[in-house]
Amino acid sequence: MRQAYYQYHRLGLDNMYSNATEGRSNILNALAIIENCVKDNPSGLAIDLFINTKSEELMGLFNNAKVSPSENRGSKLPISN
Repeated sequence: MRQAYYQYHRLGLDNMYSNATEGRSNILNALAIIENCVKDNPSGLAIDLFINTKSEELMGLFNNAKVSPSENRGSKLPISN
């Protein structure tokens, strides 16, 4: 999870200002790491905390974004409103 937090915040959000496409790509990579964590430990507190605090932020980041087919990975994270 620590690697996913770094990838999400430092390489994803911090890079969104200068290069939105690269930032979104790094955020998708972080979500892939988190997805693997969900497979290993579906009831992990860190995962629940991340999803509960970041779900609206994630929807806002990708709501109006043009995501290329290579970026569309179809993450199956349990994000709900």
